[in-house]
Amino acid sequence: MNTANLYQLLSIPDYSDIAVVKKAFRQLALKFHPDRNLDPSAAEIFKTLVKAYEILSNSELKYQYDIRLKNGFSAEHGQTASKAPSEKEMQRRRYAKMRRDQDALREVENITSYENSLKILPFRWRVVFIGLLQITGILNILNDWYKEGNRIALGFLLFSLSSLFLWNELYKYFWHKSLTKDEKKYDRQAYSWFISLFLIGIFSAYSLIKIKKIWHLNTFGKVIYAGVNHQMTTLSYTYNDYLYSIDIYSIPPELEDKEQVLIKISTKEPEIWEYFKKE
Repeated sequence: MNTANLYQLLSIPDYSDIAVVKKAFRQLALKFHPDRNLDPSAAEIFKTLVKAYEILSNSELKYQYDIRLKNGFSAEHGQTASKAPSEKEMQRRRYAKMRRDQDALREVENITSYENSLKILPFRWRVVFIGLLQITGILNILNDWYKEGNRIALGFLLFSLSSLFLWNELYKYFWHKSLTKDEKKYDRQAYSWFISLFLIGIFSAYSLIKIKKIWHLNTFGKVIYAGVNHQMTTLSYTYNDYLYSIDIYSIPPELEDKEQVLIKISTKEPEIWEYFKKE
């Protein structure tokens, strides 16, 4: 590996932007990190890459290095002799260097940790498990929607939690791809995938609720009379000796002055109903 030029160490053109420097360092760091590469020489190569990254990822140090490179100086770097930095400035630079080193190493460690976790449970199976949780939530909502039962809350809880898990997995998946493959290609895909899948889940739940109502009323429908309490905005009716009281939010204009109305209910689930209009 040629050490005469820091840009050459990272296999990028001279004077490349910091974004290019970071991407090149990340790819090489993943290749030569001691936790990922058991070759005895990998550790030394990795240290050399870190030193190059320390210079070229800092805008001030990169500017000074680029000037020296343009003027034909060697790739060795140092402080300008014209003005020695103060102790406070030296502390600031040491702290900045420590933070850059930590960030660079932490990113490589996070990628390695994520890749190790994928060996235990691949991304595909994670999404399948989360999808099953979302479907379970939707089914709980569907089952008790018209009954206004307790399982609705459980269904919303399962759907909400599984959506959070889905976002977390999609974010990590595309974050990993953006760092290890093509940064531009995978950028922001986590957002679009999550929004699309979340909206599909909401639309599926809404559609299944409507389909259930249509199927029940067409298959098990029965027309009965119901009383309207306009003050309490409730609808009351009796079926199989059980009194049902349903909150209503709107009444058709032609029924606004009626105390009794015809409704169609499902004999299987009497909570499912709709206003009945004579032909």
